[in-house]
Amino acid sequence: MEIFYSKELEVTFLTFIILTFLAYLCIFLFGMTMMKVGFRHLAGKFIEEIIEKLTKQPINGLIIGAIATMMLQSSSAVTVIAIGLTTSGLLRFPNTVGIILGANIGTTATIEIASFHVGYIQYIFLVLGLLLMVHPIKKCFAIGACLFGIGCLFTSMHGFNQMAEPLFKLSSVQHILMLSDQNYVIAILTGTLLSAVLQSSSATTLITMAFLNHGALSIGSAIAVTFGANIGTCVTAYIASLGNPWEAKWTAYTHFLFNVLGVILFYPFIDLLADITMKLSHSTEFQLAHSGVLFNLITALLALPFANVYGRWVENKQKPKHVIE
Repeated sequence: MEIFYSKELEVTFLTFIILTFLAYLCIFLFGMTMMKVGFRHLAGKFIEEIIEKLTKQPINGLIIGAIATMMLQSSSAVTVIAIGLTTSGLLRFPNTVGIILGANIGTTATIEIASFHVGYIQYIFLVLGLLLMVHPIKKCFAIGACLFGIGCLFTSMHGFNQMAEPLFKLSSVQHILMLSDQNYVIAILTGTLLSAVLQSSSATTLITMAFLNHGALSIGSAIAVTFGANIGTCVTAYIASLGNPWEAKWTAYTHFLFNVLGVILFYPFIDLLADITMKLSHSTEFQLAHSGVLFNLITALLALPFANVYGRWVENKQKPKHVIE
């Protein structure tokens, strides 16, 4: 009877840990949604107009894509906007290439923000955001949604850190982390799958950051997981492109292609990137956050000179088919 009781207690405890971890994940995703809603109310139409007018050159597209992603807190959302604009004929496919490169850079802002230790300031964000959200003025609601979303972001990060150690005691989690820590390819695949399921590379990175803080992953393995997260987040754009003209599909394909090529390019240098980030900061949170910035910035700058050539090549390749249709 005593053994049965101990096993039952263990199962109950593990169930509680998993449910609590999922609850913090929901808080994070809800916070991201609130930030998107807030920023869309503040600058949603403005962003679409800017993307439409100022993306003639890839460098402009990169800057606009990065800023728009920082504001909307989602590279997938910006890519989907680009898909919508190409489908409606307001944006040519070659102009979307720079936007995609910039979106990858902009998405790192969330992780940099979450790396700060703010203590109890998160509750100020939550309370102030909630008070502004019930205000009848739409702009106040939008600002409140942004603040509330940031508060949720810090709350979830704190929760992930608290729950990482108990989760690490699960044998299945230990097995996955051990395999990921021993093999960068498995780590990349883990990040890809997790990001595709959660529909958020930022959520995947924050969970990885929590395990990194507790020594369950090395910095190199954590970086590999975030590489995979960049690939997994392309699923949203691909789903949005289904049933749309070739411009929309190739925008989604390009998002996937650049992220995969970036991971392949950086794969041999994961350990070098880990060494560089460890020299930049003693904090494991900032090490992982900085690695994301360096990875996305370098890959974007390397791809930028070929953006126009690639865009025109795809357009010329597809145009005859488009005309026949």
